[in-house]
Amino acid sequence: MSLFDWFKKKQLKPAIRSNVFEQPPQPEEQANNPRLAEILDYLKAQTAVPAYRLLFDAESETGIFDSKLGGVPYWNAAMPYPTDANGNALYLLLQLNLDALQLDDERLPQGGMLQVFISSLDEDNCRVIYHPLIDETAMPPGDIPVIPCDDSVPVLREAAVRLEAFEDVISTSCYHFDAAWKEAVAAVTGEELGDTEWTDYLSDADRDTVFQNFGGEGSKLFGYPIFTQWDPREEGTPYPVMLLQIDSDLKDRITMWGDCGEGNFFIGEEALAAHHFDDILYYWDCC
Repeated sequence: MSLFDWFKKKQLKPAIRSNVFEQPPQPEEQANNPRLAEILDYLKAQTAVPAYRLLFDAESETGIFDSKLGGVPYWNAAMPYPTDANGNALYLLLQLNLDALQLDDERLPQGGMLQVFISSLDEDNCRVIYHPLIDETAMPPGDIPVIPCDDSVPVLREAAVRLEAFEDVISTSCYHFDAAWKEAVAAVTGEELGDTEWTDYLSDADRDTVFQNFGGEGSKLFGYPIFTQWDPREEGTPYPVMLLQIDSDLKDRITMWGDCGEGNFFIGEEALAAHHFDDILYYWDCC
C-alpha cells in the first residue's frame, strides 16, 4: 500500500505520515515525472510568504508581560475580561509582546500586546485581543482562569515563546492547492490539467514527495495551515490569511489538540491591514 493510499484510509496529516514507513518504495512506485522538481520549485516560488515559527520553551519561567503559551495573561483590571457567549471567562492560549519582539513586519502592529483567548476544546469560542499600549503597572485580577493544562484544552504545559523567521509555502491541505498546482504544471510543462486533480496526475512516489515538501505542519504566525480533516474555507472566503497555527507537539508534549490535531485562526486581508482582530475564523480538528 502506498503512503498516499494509507493517508486516504487513515486521514492522518503529512507530518505523521512521513515517519510511518521504514522500507523504501518498491521499484514500480519510483518517481516517474521528470519535471517534478521544476514544478515544485515553481510552486514554492509562487506561494512563498514570510512567516514565523513559534518555538516553545516549557522550562523557562514566564511573567504576565512575556510572550508565552498559556498561563496568566497580561490584563488591566479596569477592562472587561473576554468571555464566551454564556459569560464564561476564556483561557489565554497565546500572547505576543510586540514591544519586546520588535518585528519589522507591516502585517503586525509595531508594539503592544497581541493575545488569543479560547474556551475548552468542547467549545469553539475565540477572542483575539490587541492592546496598543502595555501598562507595566497593570496587574490582572486574581480570578482570571489559568488554562488547566489537561486534555480539555490544547495546552499541556505553559511555555515561553520566541519567534524564528522563515519562508513558508502552500500546503496540500489548503483549499486552493489544486488550483496552484495546475498553474505550476501549466507554467513548467505547458500541460493544461482541466478537471484532473493533482493527486491523479502523479505516481504514488511523486505524491509522497509533494506531501513532504508542502506539509504545512508546525506552530507558526502567518504562513499556510495544515488540517487533519479538511480546510473549512473555500474559494472567495472572507478569511484568506492564516494569522496563527498552533500544532500538536508530539516531541515535547507541550500542545495537543484532541488526537494529534491543530488549531487555526484566520483573518481577512483588510482587517489584518487595519490591525483589527475582532473578526476571526477559529477552527481546529484532529484525527
